[in-house]
Amino acid sequence: MKSLSFKTKTYRRYAPFLFKSYGMLSRLSILLGQYKNISHKQLQEIKWDRFLSRMFLKESNILKGEEFKDFDHITTKGDIAYILGCGASINELSDKNWSQIKENYSIGVNYFYNHHFSPDIHIVELGKSSEAFRLIESKLINNSTRHNESVLVHIRHLLQNQNSLEPNNASRIKFYSPLVLKSREEKFIESYLKRHFLDNNHPLIHHASNLDCAIHFACKLGYKDIRLLGVDLGNSDYFWNQQDDEEGIYSGVREAVRRDYEIAQWNQNITKIHASADRKITEKLNCLDIVTYINLIDRVVLKPNGIKLSVCNEQSLLSDYIATSSIES
Repeated sequence: MKSLSFKTKTYRRYAPFLFKSYGMLSRLSILLGQYKNISHKQLQEIKWDRFLSRMFLKESNILKGEEFKDFDHITTKGDIAYILGCGASINELSDKNWSQIKENYSIGVNYFYNHHFSPDIHIVELGKSSEAFRLIESKLINNSTRHNESVLVHIRHLLQNQNSLEPNNASRIKFYSPLVLKSREEKFIESYLKRHFLDNNHPLIHHASNLDCAIHFACKLGYKDIRLLGVDLGNSDYFWNQQDDEEGIYSGVREAVRRDYEIAQWNQNITKIHASADRKITEKLNCLDIVTYINLIDRVVLKPNGIKLSVCNEQSLLSDYIATSSIES
């Protein structure tokens, strides 16, 4: 992990007292009935993580980027937010489908920037490999033909990695620092999400994968119709694996993903369930699998508040739990 500038001698003196104060505030919140199915220790850890998420953003300049601050300054368009994953089903979309997506707001997740379509914004949780860093620099951040595409990067993954991004312009990258909700207790997660998921003053919430951050992002922009594309999960195949690539356009992303899987010690067999949906993996990471978590969000937060979340691939693992829809309005 990189050295953190906020961890000064002063910080090391006050941090233990601040942590204890969060414990007292947590006990008070529970006594006042603000939360159910949450222990004061769980709430204390969340408050501490929320404090750290703010402190991490103070490292933005050192990491050669800027802090993402305001949803109000994002220009939205259309009534639908399309979230674009990297699953192989994305290759089934027609030119007409892409025209429909272009008329609305679109969010590219992680390695989607290797696709020919340019979304309105990219939300990226960088892989651990050096190849992942060099790839996003060449393909997106330092690519002069793509300066109109906004780029948000998860700052924690940078802080935990010895690799660094080298943007030509620091204003090109905006960093976000979500609250990381680590638990496998569904009642606890449900109680916290009910209170904070739609709270405009609360940071983005990260749990099972960056996909859930993208869904939360779309909600914060005010979208009531959120559609998932290329979110297959039943296998580990990606859109670039299905492409004829005589010119080597996808060689970079193939190698970066191979190295990411190798570092994480995950099986890259494309016929196997996606890592974020694999309960054997998510148990080790102390989180729910992505299917269970998205179903929970949809059931306890989105549907009760009139937000329609749907998946456009009927073969997706999510199709048994959330609505399916067409790409067209």
